[in-house]
Amino acid sequence: MPPATNLLPQRVIVCHFDNYSTALLFVRWPHGGLLAPAALPASASVLAEPDQPLRQPLTAAQGVEIVKTLNVPADTLQYQHDFTAWVATDDGPLRIHLCRYMTPDAPKSEIALFGGEFRHMSALRSADRQELLLLRQVFDWFMRGEGQ
Repeated sequence: MPPATNLLPQRVIVCHFDNYSTALLFVRWPHGGLLAPAALPASASVLAEPDQPLRQPLTAAQGVEIVKTLNVPADTLQYQHDFTAWVATDDGPLRIHLCRYMTPDAPKSEIALFGGEFRHMSALRSADRQELLLLRQVFDWFMRGEGQ
């Protein structure tokens, strides 16, 4: 898993969305969670965007930095600037980012080298409820056509 950087403790959801079939797959990481670099704190709960976010919108360079912190094959991994999600934690709002593989097929074998696996949302029902709510936001975002 990635080392800490100045952009963390933010979290990242990694997915693959097939524009043709609309198949949406998410990475489940070795720690069992759906977010990188670590699962959400136990006290976390999904919330609307804070009135006064702690950080300004990210620049393209910061998006690239988030991709690099994942320490996975990143040549076809794209930071999705338009997606935003937030969770409330004991330490304040936590930004959730989205990165998408832009390959025709999900790079399952490459992610497996890092201990991760791609799964359909229906196969992730046992995951943390708050993480599933975040995946639902990603699903809705793609279905509205915002991730095209």
